[in-house]
Amino acid sequence: DTASTAYNKKTDDYSDVFWKLWPQGMEDDLEKLNMKITLENVKNKQNYKRAIRVVTRPEYIIFHALLIASAGHIHQGERLWKDTRGNHKKKRRGLLNDVDFGRYIKWWRFKQIKFLSHS
Repeated sequence: DTASTAYNKKTDDYSDVFWKLWPQGMEDDLEKLNMKITLENVKNKQNYKRAIRVVTRPEYIIFHALLIASAGHIHQGERLWKDTRGNHKKKRRGLLNDVDFGRYIKWWRFKQIKFLSHS
């Protein structure tokens, strides 16, 4: 029981350090991003384009976690998501397993959030 309490305290400390390193309040960043989305949706409506869904807090955290996680992989960009279009080229099997960030967020949604958060 003491070991599990120590483990929980240790993981809580890492989580706390992560949030203290965040440049400003995450809620402020998320609110700014969703304001951009709202403004973009007004423009899209005028041009008869599809509306963009607002970003939820869990989705925002996953987006940033994947940005950090991508630094640890040799592949970049779209190659971090498995190809679901059926364009499977014959590949040589390597020592490392393929990465699939699609388990956490779709590629198109990741690009959407990235574009809007950096514009």
